[in-house]
Amino acid sequence: MTSTGHGQSVTLPSFLGKPGRACADVDPELFFPLSENAGPAIEEAKAICNSCAWTAECLSYALATRQMFGVWGGTSSRERFKILTGRKRTMSARTIGPNQVASQQSHGWRNGYSTEERAEQKTKALALLQKGATVAEIARALGLSRMTTKKRIDEARREVTQAPAA
Repeated sequence: MTSTGHGQSVTLPSFLGKPGRACADVDPELFFPLSENAGPAIEEAKAICNSCAWTAECLSYALATRQMFGVWGGTSSRERFKILTGRKRTMSARTIGPNQVASQQSHGWRNGYSTEERAEQKTKALALLQKGATVAEIARALGLSRMTTKKRIDEARREVTQAPAA
C-alpha cells in the first residue's frame, strides 16, 4: 500500500516488484501522456507493453481497478473504457485514416479488423488461455464477444497445428 499524500492509500499491483517488466527502466510519464490526443506517446508506450511478459496481468489490474488514465497492459484509457462498457469497435474514416479506408474497401476486412489486428488478437488470446484464463475473461480483456474470441482461439490453434516443423 502506498500513500498518495492526500489522505488516500493505493494498492499497487503485485507484479510491479517482479523482474521482467518492460516498463521498469522507462520514464513513467511516457505511460501517462497529458492528453489522449498524444498519439505518438501512447503508441510508444503500447509498443513497450507489447514486449512485456506482464501485459496480461497489467491489463487485468487496470480493468479490475478501473484505471482511468494512462497506458496499462498495452491499452489506452479509451480502449479500456470500450472493454469495460462492452462497446463494439467500429472502424471509420475518423479512426483509421483515409488511406486505410480505401484499403478496407478494396481488401474487404472482416468484422472491421485488419489482418494484423486479428493476428494480435490470436496471439494474446492464446497467451491468456495458456495462463488459465477462461474464454469470458479473454473476451473481456480483448474487447471481443465470446463467439469472436472462440473463433480467434480456434484459428490460432489451427495455425499452430498446421505450421511446418522447423
